[in-house]
Amino acid sequence: MLVMAPWWESALKTSMGESFQDVGVAPIPAGEAGSKSILYTWFWAVNDHSQNKEAAWDFLMWLNQKRAEGNTSRMGEYLVTLGIIPSRWDDIQNNPDQLFDHYTKPFIDYLESSVPEPVVYDGQAIKNILWAEIENAWHGRKPPRTALLDAKQAIDILLKEHY
Repeated sequence: MLVMAPWWESALKTSMGESFQDVGVAPIPAGEAGSKSILYTWFWAVNDHSQNKEAAWDFLMWLNQKRAEGNTSRMGEYLVTLGIIPSRWDDIQNNPDQLFDHYTKPFIDYLESSVPEPVVYDGQAIKNILWAEIENAWHGRKPPRTALLDAKQAIDILLKEHY
């Protein structure tokens, strides 16, 4: 048993061959009724100081817009070829063969019980702090309450820089 993302499907198929059909997928138990899981999202940005900001923005619009009624965006199509679930529902619904197979469908189904990850400055640094303190508690280097308070203190410092 392992926790993994849907984009590992092709690696599993390659390494397991015909045994891949025996792979089962289930969501991580969510805990209390009504609780949600955090899902990843995709973001694009154009630097305000870019010499090509208008062209870059035009390109991102071209890449992400729906091409015709019922068709996927170019980005959605690209993500699907990588085994990655696109962010747009149209892109998901228009790729049933790739996204509704026995491996990926449970991930799609679980989107209903998920919320997008909040966007904050230093978000990755915050996650790194949390993981480090979870590991400290997990391995007995700190009592859980101390690890939690240490994480809060370090995260508060980062958040004060921006908010």
